[in-house]
Amino acid sequence: MQWQFISTVELHDAEPGKRGHIYHAPLWRTQVPGGWLVMTVNGRSTDPQPSLTFLPDPEHQWHVEVHSDSHHSE
Repeated sequence: MQWQFISTVELHDAEPGKRGHIYHAPLWRTQVPGGWLVMTVNGRSTDPQPSLTFLPDPEHQWHVEVHSDSHHSE
């Protein structure tokens, strides 16, 4: 399986009226039949585990600009 780095997303974790946290979560994707698996890892966790979701895209039309060093095989 070849994972492709998409970007890093800035996430804000705060309750209304309270000071929160800002952290960055990397997003990766890999092509699978019928769409994409999208993965992120919560770096703020004491036990970071990847989170996966399936994005339906039967024609694989989701195009992103990637750099040559943005692939990771597993």
